[in-house]
Amino acid sequence: YNTINGDIDEKAYNSDLLVQRYFQRRKTDAVRDSLGVKAGDIVVDIGCGSGVQLQEIGRTGYALAVGIDVSLNAALHGQKKAIKNTDFIIADAQHLPVKASCVDKIICAEIIEHVKEPDHLITEIARVLKDGGEVVITTPNDRSVWGMYELFWDLFGRGRNYKETHLRFFSESGLRSYFPAFSECSTRTLFFISPLFALTNSRRLLAIGIRLDRVFEQRGLGVSLLLHARK
Repeated sequence: YNTINGDIDEKAYNSDLLVQRYFQRRKTDAVRDSLGVKAGDIVVDIGCGSGVQLQEIGRTGYALAVGIDVSLNAALHGQKKAIKNTDFIIADAQHLPVKASCVDKIICAEIIEHVKEPDHLITEIARVLKDGGEVVITTPNDRSVWGMYELFWDLFGRGRNYKETHLRFFSESGLRSYFPAFSECSTRTLFFISPLFALTNSRRLLAIGIRLDRVFEQRGLGVSLLLHARK
């Protein structure tokens, strides 16, 4: 993992490929809107990568944010951005170097499918969140056509070797089952056909795909899960 360029997420966010740019930006927007970070919040981004999500969410302001990643390259790249009120550290997502009950909001985007013990990750999230604190998790939807997307991403994704690094997949109910002690927990799905339309690099076709997506997303068939939970 440390051989991967530290700015891989940022490159996707600003890619010349419409499909990468659209997928990364829409998911970041969904995470931001679900969390509703406020000026006084303490935020942790688990598996922060290049820090692009903190950079975008930080535009609305927060008191303090910490990006945590196992990759030295990612942490160094994030630190170079000098994002206001933000720092980056190297750590394992399943052993967070954070005090208990001190975090308001947690981002955990596209991480849980990569860890061997998801319950350890959830236990750590619950430990560091304050009462009333919130977490957003995104991950591929097991009950979808995600396998087809993995094929396309591995062919065109410029370094995203999903087939090799995804250890498990989750359904909506399966992911929610990890949060029985949380006061609130809900899931929804994102994307269906629109990323394939985006491969054409045509904004007009992408707009059609987005309209079609809504039908499948409402039925839980989107290829990406987004879970929002409140402790």
